[in-house]
Amino acid sequence: MLFKNLFARKDEIPTPAVVGRGNVRLVHDSDASRSGSQIVLSGVSQYVGMGARKTLVLKDINATFEKGRYVGILADRGAGKTTFANLLTGNLRPDVGDIHHGLRVSWPIGARQILSNAASLRANIRFLSQVYQCDFRYLLEETRDFASIPATMIDRSLSEISSEIGNRAATALVLFMPFDILVADDTIMLGNASFRLKAMQRLKDLRGSRGLVAITRNVSVVRELCDDCMVLSNGTLVDYKNRGDAIRAFKVKATADDDEDDDRSNETNSDY
Repeated sequence: MLFKNLFARKDEIPTPAVVGRGNVRLVHDSDASRSGSQIVLSGVSQYVGMGARKTLVLKDINATFEKGRYVGILADRGAGKTTFANLLTGNLRPDVGDIHHGLRVSWPIGARQILSNAASLRANIRFLSQVYQCDFRYLLEETRDFASIPATMIDRSLSEISSEIGNRAATALVLFMPFDILVADDTIMLGNASFRLKAMQRLKDLRGSRGLVAITRNVSVVRELCDDCMVLSNGTLVDYKNRGDAIRAFKVKATADDDEDDDRSNETNSDY
């Protein structure tokens, strides 16, 4: 399973699903005071691809994420959003550098890979409630109610239900699981409009009791939810003094990239 290491209990140290040369340290409860209830990335670099296609997507990343803070990371397509999210969740070990985990971190909000398509939603929730030692009935009822899942669908395998219901269920599960920090990428906007509004409101209600790292190109999500903002571009993570500066910098970079793409397209078309 793609997110196999996320099924570890809080008192266990899981083995990363993909092994690189860097280190991932997951902290026991007794070490919490030293970790400062943070996720700390120190000198993290990451490559994707192999051989001639091997590309550096993250370069010397240093960052700290805390419970109680909502942080947005604005990144355009191809900037490494998925890679960054996988590093935060512990699903990927860095090629270079260290990641220090002192908290329980969610899988990306809305990601269905955490669920088994061969099992029913009830069975999936039962399994996750046992792994994370939370109340099964509470999690089942909250997920079913929040995601508006028909009673006839709760015991059918996920492969038999619509992707819309599956996406809503995966999102609702994260929002009601006992995680310290929630990780979101562009899948946070999956689901119909009314469900997206519910999910955004739930995230607002959790402010203070959870942390959030939203890695997205959606400026409106960052503007509505996040206290702080960074920009991920050309493999580098830049922290800004305030959210407005970060959003303006991201928009300028995105506009410049779009203009560059248009120029390339015009040059190509002029050859014909």
